[in-house]
Amino acid sequence: EICQLPTQERMEKNNLIKHEGSSKMGYPEETISRSKNIIDGWRLSKIVWNGGFVDFIGANRNDILYYNYSDRNIDKNQSKPKYLKSIVVSNKLGEKTKYYNFNFDYMNKDSIGKYGYIYKRLMLKSIKDSLDPKIHYDMCYFNQYSFPAKNSHNTDLYGFYNGVEQSSLYCCPVDYNGKHYDGGNKNGYLDYMKTGTLSSLRYPTGIKENFDYSALLSGYSTVFHNKSIVI
Repeated sequence: EICQLPTQERMEKNNLIKHEGSSKMGYPEETISRSKNIIDGWRLSKIVWNGGFVDFIGANRNDILYYNYSDRNIDKNQSKPKYLKSIVVSNKLGEKTKYYNFNFDYMNKDSIGKYGYIYKRLMLKSIKDSLDPKIHYDMCYFNQYSFPAKNSHNTDLYGFYNGVEQSSLYCCPVDYNGKHYDGGNKNGYLDYMKTGTLSSLRYPTGIKENFDYSALLSGYSTVFHNKSIVI
């Protein structure tokens, strides 16, 4: 089925020092350009073979903005961005043999209003088999701090959230051609960096695996695993 994919939005502000053909030669001139790409894509909804079929059931997302066009000759509900809610496996008689439910929640789920979607992040909380209660996985995440908006500039050099409220000088400081240009605080802070990452995973066997992380070193991250038995 057709569904809308995440919209790609872009805005650039530039200060032109030279503007040929204008009387403003040598004076800064601010220019702003905006672009937006709205893309439809195909979402797999069903697989059929001679032994049965598999249904991939989706549900509407509210962390992605949906653009509704009156001239789009498709089902408006189907075209909304979706996440995978369930996978149902059936035999050729239509009898369900597996029924997996994917339970999601949102970080910053209380964000509402016109721009609430910018703050929300979809996260997988559990996977359960409705036909076999023993089969379930549970996930937890680091959530000591709230995520900023998706287009926030409060990030470190690698793009991770760093908890710093950046000013208009949010770019990286740089030295160029013998001159220093100021910028924002692009240092990484591990507690903020871990926001939204997986902190633990519990398996159907009762084993719980805890995850902790280190800051980036030479462009790579190190993950430490700690396992504990859940009684």
